[in-house]
Amino acid sequence: MNLNPLSFFALTFDPFSPQKSESTFYETRSAKEALAHLSFFLKLREGLALLIGHDGIGKTTVLKRFTQSLNERFIPIFIEPNYRSEKEVLEAIYEGTGFDKPENVKGLGDLLKDLVKRLTEVRRELVLIVDDSHRLKTGILLFLALLSSIGFSLFRAFHIILSGNYELFKRIEKKEMKELAKRISVIHIMKPISRREMRSYVNYKLNLASSLFLNITEKALDIIFIQSGGKPAAIDMILERALFFAARRGTYTIDGRIALSVVSEKSNQRLFPLILLFLLFFVLIYIIFSGSEQIVDYWFERIINYLGGTV
Repeated sequence: MNLNPLSFFALTFDPFSPQKSESTFYETRSAKEALAHLSFFLKLREGLALLIGHDGIGKTTVLKRFTQSLNERFIPIFIEPNYRSEKEVLEAIYEGTGFDKPENVKGLGDLLKDLVKRLTEVRRELVLIVDDSHRLKTGILLFLALLSSIGFSLFRAFHIILSGNYELFKRIEKKEMKELAKRISVIHIMKPISRREMRSYVNYKLNLASSLFLNITEKALDIIFIQSGGKPAAIDMILERALFFAARRGTYTIDGRIALSVVSEKSNQRLFPLILLFLLFFVLIYIIFSGSEQIVDYWFERIINYLGGTV
């Protein structure tokens, strides 16, 4: 039996699809604390904020939800982590604000002065958010620290929020990051969903999708929780696949066996390329010692083609 999970379970949409993560946002305890800390950061009006957590923990979704709560005084702008120069950052800010970039600018300082002057005139403040900020060049990070220091008693031009994994901590500890470390005023570390929260998290998403028939057992949730480590992205990925398994088997219950099947499938997908690479290695060693280059080329080409050219 090969059925569409949406029709089989009478779902209006796939609640576990990564494309739906923002619209199906569930405010976990850690997410709620993160939003509160970011709001406090804006009221604090100094320094910069750090949002730290493992990949897939929900940082990006929290940041998007935070920007939706801002009033008209603030202009939220997401800065890409791959910018190569300070000028590119300022140009992205001009584009985000809708301001016309001045012509015949002498240097970076004049461009920055013009931007601050315009923000002061319209009485609006920027909230610059960098997701995956652990990937930023050192010079850009220090430049953002500089921007966070620009302000007056009742007006602050730039509020900087850096989001990243724990690699960001390691970078900040370095000597060249001393000035940035001094500017940090708020830190929030995103935590995984607890096992106790997981049932509420799953039910919330299912209710949004108007699920009438689907049931997920506690045993299945135990397995998914252990495999995912409580990361929302990983939980959704496993459950989305579990929907297909259950529909294909014609059952309205995702139980421990289905959860194990999904987990085993994902483990096999990760192990399979490694096994092939080990086989490739031993075959090549054997053939090299046999002294036949033509055989080496033949088997190497065969294995590469089998792997889809991914080696």
